[in-house]
Amino acid sequence: MQTYFHTVIKDSRLKAGLSKVTAARLLSVSERTLASYENGSVGVDDEMAVRMAQVYKCPAIIYYWTQDNACGRMWLPKIDNNCCLSQNILSSFASVNAMQKDYIPQLVVIGQDNKIDGTEQGLFVKIREKGLKPLMKSTISLLFTAIKKADPLKNRSAF
Repeated sequence: MQTYFHTVIKDSRLKAGLSKVTAARLLSVSERTLASYENGSVGVDDEMAVRMAQVYKCPAIIYYWTQDNACGRMWLPKIDNNCCLSQNILSSFASVNAMQKDYIPQLVVIGQDNKIDGTEQGLFVKIREKGLKPLMKSTISLLFTAIKKADPLKNRSAF
């Protein structure tokens, strides 16, 4: 069952600057069907998620669609799509640094015999949770960072 994906697709359509009418036409669905997707009363299938990602020019839709099902929730980290580029870069740098310094040497030792034995299992789980998953999260976040041209009028104070 999709839990929050409907808000992602609506936000993505709005960020793409598309009205419901235009988006429905581009997706080859009725406005009513699109509204049902966006309010969560009808789930989106694989093909529609891909079309939405293409039409809205938002590849993150595929990630969120996958993350919003049981398998995705089990393995994919939740990312904050509202983080800024500099925050995502710093997070990625910290994750890469931790992997290089703390975890890669241990992974090399674990992987020398091409298996994870009982004595290595606990260490491998620690590396997966404390090293690999944060690295995956920061990398995915960086890939999906919304890069926008600064609007010089947006942050101007009123006189």
